[in-house]
Amino acid sequence: MTRISRRPLDKERLNRFYDDFRAAVALLDNKQEAKNFFFDLLTHTERKMLAKRLQVALMLLQQENYQEIRSYIGVSDSTIAKINNWLNTGATGLTKIGERLLKIRSVKLEKNFVPRSPRLAGDLLTPALNKGLELTAQYLHRKQKQAID
Repeated sequence: MTRISRRPLDKERLNRFYDDFRAAVALLDNKQEAKNFFFDLLTHTERKMLAKRLQVALMLLQQENYQEIRSYIGVSDSTIAKINNWLNTGATGLTKIGERLLKIRSVKLEKNFVPRSPRLAGDLLTPALNKGLELTAQYLHRKQKQAID
């Protein structure tokens, strides 16, 4: 578990620290810069914790249930409930970024989906796989629209 110093900071100084942190994150230009920045700044455990929290939020925004989230990410029900509570009580920043990420995922999935004709006249597997991918893309698109609405 991550720890912070027990020595108190005055509110003004702490707010300056937060402001510097937010400004630093806002200055990141791309995923590689973000990767380097967070790798240099955070421990392995802190990076893992933040990544898992974000993934929980994304799955909650997609209306996944606790059991699916718990088994996929490996977090407790209390962690899921805490993040669900954040999303339901005005975590506008997390919700906005989550919706943007889900939209990007959906666009990438649709962009990479290229229907192919079967190689052989009797090949039933390829059309079935294509139909499955198409239905998956449609499902993700509906879930994203529900999350935005």
